[in-house]
Amino acid sequence: MSGKVLTHQVKRKQGGGTPIRYAFLNEDQSYLLLTFSRNTKRVVGLKVELVKAFSRFRKHQQSEADYLPYYHELHDSVKALADLAHQSGSDAPERVFHININRLINDAFGLESGQRSGLSGHMRAKLTAANVIATELLEDAINKGDGHKAAYQHVKNGVQAFANTSVGRIGRAAQ
Repeated sequence: MSGKVLTHQVKRKQGGGTPIRYAFLNEDQSYLLLTFSRNTKRVVGLKVELVKAFSRFRKHQQSEADYLPYYHELHDSVKALADLAHQSGSDAPERVFHININRLINDAFGLESGQRSGLSGHMRAKLTAANVIATELLEDAINKGDGHKAAYQHVKNGVQAFANTSVGRIGRAAQ
């Protein structure tokens, strides 16, 4: 088995005695250790919790991997929107357009700034879908020759309609 086991010692609260020693194991090392352990009631419970924990981690990693490409694709389209606005005489910095699109999506789902990283897999999937919808609507509006304000409104209407039909909005009060 490859990989290094990291250990850490912590002094006991009450002092004296042997310090408590922890080992930081990766998934394979954890499974191997529990496989070698006798199936007592406690060990069986630990095995179940370990499988659940690593499953949740993999799902989170997958939803993150699914989310980012569409987020970047959306912001490539937002750059095109900013370029269109600048051609029409807007002097707003490009970053304002990116901030406004993020805020539009956050508002549609009842999210505060900075909450996206801690979302459940289901909510992350909804935001991924919102990014796809926003990208398609934005590109559609730009290709039709809509101005930047009309394009933004087109995206806003579509994302809000999607969020309103989507069960599981995050409420600001709930956070």
